[in-house]
Amino acid sequence: MKKFLSLIIALGFIATQNVSARTGFAVSNSNWNNNSTWMINGLNSLPTCGDTLTIPAGKTVTINSQENYTSCGQGLTIYVEGTLQLTNGVKLKLPCNSCVNILSGGVLKKSTQSGGSSSLLEICKATVWRASDGPINTVKSFCNSPLPISLLRFEGKVQSDRVDLSWTTASEINNDVFILERSSDGTEFSEVTKVNGAGNSTEINEYQTADYFPLSGITYYRLKQVDFDGQFSYSDLIATYTKVKNPFDFISIETTVNSTIWLTFSTNTNEVCNFQVLDLSGVPVFNMYMNVNAGLNKKEIYCPFLKKGIYILSISNDERTLSKKISLLD
Repeated sequence: MKKFLSLIIALGFIATQNVSARTGFAVSNSNWNNNSTWMINGLNSLPTCGDTLTIPAGKTVTINSQENYTSCGQGLTIYVEGTLQLTNGVKLKLPCNSCVNILSGGVLKKSTQSGGSSSLLEICKATVWRASDGPINTVKSFCNSPLPISLLRFEGKVQSDRVDLSWTTASEINNDVFILERSSDGTEFSEVTKVNGAGNSTEINEYQTADYFPLSGITYYRLKQVDFDGQFSYSDLIATYTKVKNPFDFISIETTVNSTIWLTFSTNTNEVCNFQVLDLSGVPVFNMYMNVNAGLNKKEIYCPFLKKGIYILSISNDERTLSKKISLLD
C-alpha cells in the first residue's frame, strides 16, 4: 500500500453558513429518483435542497433521468464511497455551494463503457466533469463557491512522526482564521489546530502547520475558513496514509490545587479508557471510565477527597496501560 496519498489541489471553498436540512445515505443499489434508494432523516425520501448524502461502499446509485437542482437556495453535499454513475445523456445539475466528494474507494463514472460529453456533472452552471473525462476513482472533490478566498494549493506530506500540512492563498477578504480538521471516514471531522488568516490581502500567502498525532490509515483533511463576522466555509478534501506504530501515549500531566489533574494524551481511535489513581502500594483510590476521541485529548480529573501526596496515575485501553507518578496538592 502506498505510504502517502495526497491527491487533491483545492481550488475553492464551499459555503456552509446555511446548515443542510437533512442527512441521508443510499440503502440499495437503485436509481437516484427512487424513494427506496435513500434513507434520509430515518425515512425513505428523495434528495432535495440542502441535503447531505452518502453513497456507502458497496452501493451503486444510478442517475437515469435529468436531475436539476439549480433552483435550490441551498447546495447539496454528496460523499461517494461506493459508485455514482450516470446513464447516457443524463445530467446532474447542482446549485452553487454544492460539493461532490469522491472518497477512497469511491467512483464517479458513466454506467456504460463509452464516453461522450452529454453525461455530465454541473455545479453552479459550470461543468466540472463529463463522461468523456473518464471515471474518477481517486480521492477528489468537485466544489463551487462564490466566496472571496482564493486557495491555490492545499497539501499534506507524511513524515516519520507527523503529517505536515501546507496551503497557499492568492487573496483573502475578511479572513480571521483557518481551522485544520481531519476525519477517518471523510464525513465526521474534528479539529486539529488553528492558524491565523491574513485578514485582507491581495498577495500570495503561505501557511504551514502539522498534525503531530496522526490517525492510522487513510486520513482526510480539510480547512475551515472563518471570517471575522463568524461566517465560515470549507475547502475541498485531501487524503494521506499513515501507519502509526504506538499512538496511545501521555503528552503532559499537570496537577493543581483541590486535587485536580489536567491530563493530555493521544490515541488513534474513538474508545473508552479506564482512568485510575493508585497509592504507592498499588491500591486504587480513584477509578472512572471516560469516552475519548481519536487524536489529542485533554481531560480534567477531579479528586477532592484525596490528600496531598504522591500517587500513580494510570490510563488503560484494550491494548495498553500507561502509568506515571504524580504529586497531588491540597
